[in-house]
Amino acid sequence: TQQEMKEADWRRKIQLCEEILNVLKVLEPGMTARKGRILFEMYLPIAMVAQLMEGRKNKVEAKKLYHKSIVTLNLAIKIFSGEHESSWEKKMVQNLQNTATELQVIVNSL
Repeated sequence: TQQEMKEADWRRKIQLCEEILNVLKVLEPGMTARKGRILFEMYLPIAMVAQLMEGRKNKVEAKKLYHKSIVTLNLAIKIFSGEHESSWEKKMVQNLQNTATELQVIVNSL
């Protein structure tokens, strides 16, 4: 579960997502729902590592990672916004926008 994951686990998930995205760039040019799902899977691990950095008083690194998490999430939102109205992705857009706003509040507080 997410509560049991260590920093190395979060970083590994980020690495795997980045590797998948690099493959998808070749196989599926453009912004596709599959890429959006991978970006969605990647934003939380980035934010979790940022939170760990913040806990270690490394605010500069935490802020960079939170910003990367927001950028990643906003790209997923952009992709999901173009999906069919009845799709899971389209239905998630509002919740994800709220999450992006919450992350920005954290960044602004650092």
